[in-house]
Amino acid sequence: MADDWATTTLVEGGLMSAENLFRYERVDQAGLDVKNGRIEVLMADYYPLLTLQEQYPELKIIYHGEVAAGPVMMIIPDGDTETKAGLDQILKAMLDDGFVDQVATTHFGAIE
Repeated sequence: MADDWATTTLVEGGLMSAENLFRYERVDQAGLDVKNGRIEVLMADYYPLLTLQEQYPELKIIYHGEVAAGPVMMIIPDGDTETKAGLDQILKAMLDDGFVDQVATTHFGAIE
């Protein structure tokens, strides 16, 4: 699950503090928090976020990819260019410096 990846990679890896990682029992609760500005980014499994975006068209999926836990997406309020630019920069840096490959190798073995 994305929660395991976020905890291991981001919190335990020192990339974000534990108090900035929020957990929700239902994706619609998290979606409301993104919509209402209580959180900036929601990372979740693929299909729940597709459904959430249909329910709240003002939210925009900005990333669809794979982490060690499997396919995930990130969603932010549509038009939030500042958050999107920051996330794009971070994701590009993670890809460019080989961090994503390193995580994949650690969790899945050698990349072919």
